[in-house]
Amino acid sequence: MLEKFFSAPKTLRRLRCGISGPYIDAFADDLERDGYASASAVRYIRAAAHLGCFVQRKGNVLSDIDLNILDSFCSHLRRMPSFQARKN
Repeated sequence: MLEKFFSAPKTLRRLRCGISGPYIDAFADDLERDGYASASAVRYIRAAAHLGCFVQRKGNVLSDIDLNILDSFCSHLRRMPSFQARKN
């Protein structure tokens, strides 16, 4: 469950909405069961939600994800200030 990694109600609502929302709790459970550190699990959960938002904004659904969409998402991430800060 997401509550293992997040406590703010606003964050929980945000992560559970959108096209990745129906899968995010099970994903969090899998990460916990597989022994991921909390910090790593939080990053992966946020990334999964971000990918879902990106796919939805492009007018697609999760089943549309292919290499072209993933390449586009990677390009999107490289343009983000938070990614630029981690690179340096």
